[in-house]
Amino acid sequence: MKAVCFFARHGQAGNSEPRILGTTDLPLGTRGMRQAQKLAQRLEGVPIECVWSSHLARARQTAEAIAWAVGAPLRLHPGLGEMNFGDWEGRFAREILLSEDFSRWARHPLENSPPGGETLLGLSERVLAAWEEVLDSWAGGNIAVVAHGGPLRVLIGHLVGIPLEAIHRICQDHAGLSLVTMEPEPRLLLLNDPCHAQD
Repeated sequence: MKAVCFFARHGQAGNSEPRILGTTDLPLGTRGMRQAQKLAQRLEGVPIECVWSSHLARARQTAEAIAWAVGAPLRLHPGLGEMNFGDWEGRFAREILLSEDFSRWARHPLENSPPGGETLLGLSERVLAAWEEVLDSWAGGNIAVVAHGGPLRVLIGHLVGIPLEAIHRICQDHAGLSLVTMEPEPRLLLLNDPCHAQD
């Protein structure tokens, strides 16, 4: 059987109306904890050699549930953290949608960044450098990567040849699961399946 990488987005953070989090380190909320447990239950019994995760609490808590369910070691990597949204962190999306900064960033995210934040190109370089470290330690079996919407779009897009400027078209729901075979070349088997996490 070909090795598979299980890519999973963390469960929902906090218990109130969603805000732009980025590098803001909030833990999972009540719903997010349920989502993480259901995702872990779905993967229980799957042979996974290692679970990699962003260091941020919402991803780490989700990854801890998975690692426990599959009996695999957990390794944290800050390079898998979410995009830095700078001055937009903690704000509601509706508060910045009409700003010139948002318009500029939405049109050209590779070169432009939120004020004080990170460009899409910068995110990609950071995430792909972390991915190389994951591959360097890969022993040839199945692995899991738990991260955030931005990094997962970068990784999945990179593996299956989607241009960086188009990765916003890849949907990533909370606790959504994607599968990519690793050999002989990456092939997408499943994209953003959140059926296990429905309330």
